Amino acid sequence: YYNGALAIAGGNSRTNGIYVRCVMKNADLGNFTYMQDFAKVTPAEKTMIINNSDEHQTVKLKDSRENSVNSYWVGKLKDGKVWMIQNLKLGSSGSSVTLTSEDSNISASSWTLNGKVAAPGKFTTYTTCATGSCEDRRTSATYYNNNNAYYCTPVSGDTNQYVGCYYNWYSATASSGTSSITPVGTSIGYKDVDSSICPKGWHLPTGGGVPLSGSTSDRPDSDFNVLYNNYPSSDLMINTGTCTTSGGAGCDNASGTNIPSFLLGGFYNSGGANLLGQYGYYWSRSAYSKGSAYVLLLSSSAVSPQRYYDKYLGFSMRCLVYPN
Repeated sequence: YYNGALAIAGGNSRTNGIYVRCVMKNADLGNFTYMQDFAKVTPAEKTMIINNSDEHQTVKLKDSRENSVNSYWVGKLKDGKVWMIQNLKLGSSGSSVTLTSEDSNISASSWTLNGKVAAPGKFTTYTTCATGSCEDRRTSATYYNNNNAYYCTPVSGDTNQYVGCYYNWYSATASSGTSSITPVGTSIGYKDVDSSICPKGWHLPTGGGVPLSGSTSDRPDSDFNVLYNNYPSSDLMINTGTCTTSGGAGCDNASGTNIPSFLLGGFYNSGGANLLGQYGYYWSRSAYSKGSAYVLLLSSSAVSPQRYYDKYLGFSMRCLVYPN
């Protein structure tokens, strides 16, 4: 500033003594290195960081578990939340993984994810309901409730996709999801659990809300419903594989993937992997009944945010962070 004029491109000799002013960039997702870093800031700081991040801003973060063997692209989506835009792959380095409350979204001091199944794998299932009701049979001690299970890729047909691992609901919820988790009353068609195998500070999405007495959702604000309202077609929801880091349809982020980049990874049951490339199934933390929980169901032509399936089946997982 000289003689009443501001020179923003002016220069001066390096030997002169001149005032200094410092600036700081607004904190955003790029401030983090690990998934668990979201849990290390105050709620106010987390809100500021998410709000300062641009829509569809993406960063790749390490998961501190399993010696940081896995990293994931995450992004701020149109619903204002930060989602994983790759499927969880916890358990990829061994047959069992011990989680702690310091690194995972669990309430106990520790919990072990075990029961990794060998290819072709056997997720527990049932073939008849000759004794007792089918609902009771699916959730008895002889089935998954006393045995968590998961299976990791590669699976036949997994071509250039990051399918991650498949988990039954008991595993996905770190054993908090059992047959005792069922809606209370006759009208509200959901009940949530808080614990999961998501990283510390991350959560399984809420889902569903189909009333027990009808077919219309009584929970329009569930995470899956709100996500669908912001991305109301399979073309917007699913990773079509057309996006690269150098460009492509729907590509406006550093990850080189479409947003929110869900995959048609199929599911896993007693017969192995099924419907890969045709359907995608993603667990919520919301139970529909003793034997079933809500999922986000995807196909190449439709999105269903209120479907529910048997808790013993192996489905994919995506975790998210809330802005407050």
